[in-house]
Amino acid sequence: MVLVHLFLLLSLIAVSSGATIVARLNPGGTRVSLSVGTPPQKQLLAVDLNAETSWLPCGKNSSFEPGKSSTFSPLPCSSNACSGHCSTNKCLLPISPKTSVPAFQETLTGFTAPAGAKGTAIFGCAAGKSVGVAALSKNSLALPLQIASSFSVPRKFALCLSPDSPSSLFFGDDSSIIIGGINISSLVSFVPFVSNPVFPSRYYLDLRTIQTDFSDLKLDPSLFSINPKTGIGGLTLSSTNRYTKVPTPVYAAIAQSFKKYATAFNISIVPAQNLPFDLCFNASGMNFNRLGPVFPAIQLIFRNNIPWNLVGSRVIEFFRGNAIGCLAIQSAGDPPATSSIGLFHQFDNLLYFDLAQTRFGFVDRSLHILRQSCKFS
Repeated sequence: MVLVHLFLLLSLIAVSSGATIVARLNPGGTRVSLSVGTPPQKQLLAVDLNAETSWLPCGKNSSFEPGKSSTFSPLPCSSNACSGHCSTNKCLLPISPKTSVPAFQETLTGFTAPAGAKGTAIFGCAAGKSVGVAALSKNSLALPLQIASSFSVPRKFALCLSPDSPSSLFFGDDSSIIIGGINISSLVSFVPFVSNPVFPSRYYLDLRTIQTDFSDLKLDPSLFSINPKTGIGGLTLSSTNRYTKVPTPVYAAIAQSFKKYATAFNISIVPAQNLPFDLCFNASGMNFNRLGPVFPAIQLIFRNNIPWNLVGSRVIEFFRGNAIGCLAIQSAGDPPATSSIGLFHQFDNLLYFDLAQTRFGFVDRSLHILRQSCKFS
């Protein structure tokens, strides 16, 4: 896979003329490696698609020590970025509903490509914290728009997440991402983001219904609607939850379809035994193909009948030495409830976040159907 990754990066740089900035993610895609300050201080930050501002563990003996950087610059209240964030003559950024921390501007490096890429970004300085956050929301203070401005690249980013190998985060031009000789960009389907007036910086998708093996579950459309007063409802993307969550009636309909299939093919249902699932099966009764266990495929149907297909190993996850496999979806609770696509269903897919055209892109089947993956050595 080393050659694949090298080919990927060379293709990006050659086609995009340096208009793509690439950062390395850990296996599972929950942490991104960046460097901040002069000289660079390496940071391993939690990826958060919903966070509005990025922040670092800050202070003496923290991962970022301002006193050791010659380019550390507290953000003044007069800065445009501080508009609405000034208190007692200090620029303070919110990192939680009840906590705000001092803002500063610093150099940003540590990217895997192009070599020597260097820009600036605004962070919060959070004392006493152990792990910082890389905000990837639509907010102007989150990294996507800051990097677009600092590096003069398009207002886009893409994720290619692997569950067990280093993954990649791409900022900027996404016109020619090539994996294994295939231009994956050309296979991407796009759907528009929908707005949530309560959480305007988060990414919501216009999910219309769900099918199993192309049979509509006849769900009430209101189960996926957003309440404009509370912000509850709709379908969002999660970078913190491993599993996809849907309202209880939706989960019940999916589970019933899987139970019916298991009964028809003599696959035993077994207790979950302290696993975070409600429906598990004895793996010894399953059939397998190159995509994983043979079970009903799940189709998420978006506006204009655009599908996102979940099949095989992206439907069932195995535990206890592969002895049992569980439906990798959880209930989000009784309606009204917000649905979310978890990391498990984001793995081995190329996910585009096009902030310029307010749309989301994905390969309608995960890359392993194309005999490819997001594993980059």
